[in-house]
Amino acid sequence: MIKAGSLKDSITIQRFKKSKNEYGEVIEDWQNLVTVRANIEPLTSREYFKGGQLNSEFNFKILIRYTDVTIKDRIIFNDEVYDITSVSNIKNANRAIEILARYNNKE
Repeated sequence: MIKAGSLKDSITIQRFKKSKNEYGEVIEDWQNLVTVRANIEPLTSREYFKGGQLNSEFNFKILIRYTDVTIKDRIIFNDEVYDITSVSNIKNANRAIEILARYNNKE
């Protein structure tokens, strides 16, 4: 059960979809699926060099009320993109979802 007031952040879940424009051309793009309240907790972080460039990787646990979300989707939080690595329906009760997500900051 999610406690009232614990979902203090707002996130947007996006899904990669194909659609057609006014000329009938197929366009593939990320589209907003839903905006929900969430509780976001940092888990781990690391810095590493790749291709001569310093990179930072941050992992987060995100708790939301039950909604349609998969690991193929992504999250937008504070104008940053978070890749979903895991989705868990807590106690299979269709009440809350725990998402593990990764944010990559390339400096």
